[in-house]
Amino acid sequence: MTESKIETSIEDDIHIDEFNLKGEVIEQPTLYYKWTKKYAKAKASSFKSAEILKVVRSEAKAELENVRATLDSDVRDNWDVLGFDKKPTEAAISAWIVIQGDYVDQSKASNDMIRGAIEEAASAIEDEEILEGAKLAMSNKKISLQDLAQMKVTEFYSEPKIDRRFRELESQEDNDEVVNQDLNEKMKRRVRNKK
Repeated sequence: MTESKIETSIEDDIHIDEFNLKGEVIEQPTLYYKWTKKYAKAKASSFKSAEILKVVRSEAKAELENVRATLDSDVRDNWDVLGFDKKPTEAAISAWIVIQGDYVDQSKASNDMIRGAIEEAASAIEDEEILEGAKLAMSNKKISLQDLAQMKVTEFYSEPKIDRRFRELESQEDNDEVVNQDLNEKMKRRVRNKK
């Protein structure tokens, strides 16, 4: 699975539709299981890749040592035919082996095999890390759903939230009404007193 497909799928699954909390809560266990299962598979793949890398390194080393041993035996048995004036020293034998075509070719092949196994292992580790994050994101989504549901419930049963400016206006209107009532009472008294 490519990284962008994984990330897109994670982003889709961690999204919360706040207008469908019931559906989100119902779907949450399924999503958590889905990402836990993917994480477990990625973890297994990562382990397998690491083990394969060990085997590839071991095999590459063995194959290179086999070529070295064959060339070492050849030079010790046929040193005079291979262009040496006298029986070669250990250092001369080692220097001769590492420049031989068979050894160079096997060394390149071994390095390529190891490099390929390292790339596979690195990719598996990256997938594992991303999917571990997805599993954690699903846990966090559960908590977010709980918090959002709690907020919705408390907002539903709470007093309406009124902006401070409107509360001040309402307070001023209440004061104005009290003042108007007082004035009306005074006016009524005056009118009665005049009669």
